[in-house]
Amino acid sequence: MKDDQEKNKEEQQEQNDHEKTEEQDDQQEQKEEKKVPDLDIEELMKELQKLEEVKKQQGGKKSKMPKMITIEFGGVFHPNLIVNTVFYFILNLAIMSILFEVLSFAVYQDSIFIIMFVAAYTLLEMMFRIYMMTHHLRLVFKTFGLIFYIGYLFIFYILDSFVFDRYLYFLNETLLVVFVAIFALIRYVISFYIRQNFRKRNLR
Repeated sequence: MKDDQEKNKEEQQEQNDHEKTEEQDDQQEQKEEKKVPDLDIEELMKELQKLEEVKKQQGGKKSKMPKMITIEFGGVFHPNLIVNTVFYFILNLAIMSILFEVLSFAVYQDSIFIIMFVAAYTLLEMMFRIYMMTHHLRLVFKTFGLIFYIGYLFIFYILDSFVFDRYLYFLNETLLVVFVAIFALIRYVISFYIRQNFRKRNLR
């Protein structure tokens, strides 16, 4: 009889220990989730502007942040999401139109399809960037920002293969990869100088 009681006590103790362990795990997960909270769009834009100000105050010091991450975090023309998207659409349209004409990497039936392509790409890109920076910021740092370039490639591929396949399409996958790389680089350089100009005017 005593043995049975002891066994029951041991089983009860083990069960209690197991429940405590589960509670501790749940609390730990909740703490980790709180460390990276989901940010509101307006708050995110403000944080990005603060980051630019800190970089400017550092002057000529070398930034430890990877270049690709810096490109994406600095890619804000205006704190208003709609205005910022319009800025990106105009910039994307100008760069892509020139690249389509100069490089001849893609075939298109009419200029209207370039506008439609750029509009679709800009919307998908903005959604992708906001989602990554608000929900998967750790992944961005772990991949040194390369996740953005991979995302851009994926968006181009989807639009090229399934949406505009008969109206605007790249000659092959290699040219698509090269086109996206050139486009991202040129856009970064131009957007950098545009933001610098905006900053100088605001300081006057």
